[in-house]
Amino acid sequence: MPREPYDYIEGVVEMDNIPAYFVVENSMDRNEINATFYRNMNARRYYMSLSELEGKLQVDETQLDTGIDAVTAQAQTDALVEALGQRDMVCACVEAAVSFGAEPAMPEGESLKDVPAAWIVRYVRVLNGVPVTYTRETGSNLESEENYAPAWQYEAITVIIDSTGIQEFNWNSPYTEPEIVTNDTNLLSFAEVQQVFEKMMLINYSAYEIGMQIDISSVQLGLKRVTNSEERDAGVLIPVWDFFGRITALPDDGEPYLFGRADDSLLTINAIDGSIIDRGLGY
Repeated sequence: MPREPYDYIEGVVEMDNIPAYFVVENSMDRNEINATFYRNMNARRYYMSLSELEGKLQVDETQLDTGIDAVTAQAQTDALVEALGQRDMVCACVEAAVSFGAEPAMPEGESLKDVPAAWIVRYVRVLNGVPVTYTRETGSNLESEENYAPAWQYEAITVIIDSTGIQEFNWNSPYTEPEIVTNDTNLLSFAEVQQVFEKMMLINYSAYEIGMQIDISSVQLGLKRVTNSEERDAGVLIPVWDFFGRITALPDDGEPYLFGRADDSLLTINAIDGSIIDRGLGY
């Protein structure tokens, strides 16, 4: 049914005397398309992965009680995604998460003991056996107000699950069937990519007027969707190198602290031409 500025379908159904809710929203003008399911619309919880909390709260994963382990959680969500017919989507990561309900973030240094916990399982598209690399960036940043174009978030399926079953499902920005432009693309050698990284990493973070320690934990070759700054409703999946890690700020007059999230992609390099891609902007 139409609802300006969206077209949407929503509904509620009783499941074991619990009101489950679903909604499918579609706004082509605003590049917003998603499908969402909540197992209990009256008791929805907001979950944050432990990696988002590192450096802010005392995290002891052994104290969390999700009721199932990560392997079981993925097996159950894999079955769901396959039942939906999405055989071109693969698991990107499984993360332990905690819920704060409707309360604000806990004070710094407080323990997570006895906080409700679950698993967040994320899925990305795979093309010719190569998955799209998942990062926390959504691709919805704006370069400037003058050059405004509707943002287009990256595709991802996110499932939240605990011992009682699937609590939440969200499929954001589902892509149409990709069309392969070429199967024969020459990639830069990793030595060439490393040279770009060593140069551009320093340039990218040179504007911050504090000392920094950069630690790279992993380097990943995968696909990424790119658009251009003026046309944000169509894109191309290209091979990129992502450098994951953490940055620790080293202020002159204070204690070191984690700068950003612990597993961010600190730099994304086009594997074909060595150009730098801004994941926040999507190009």
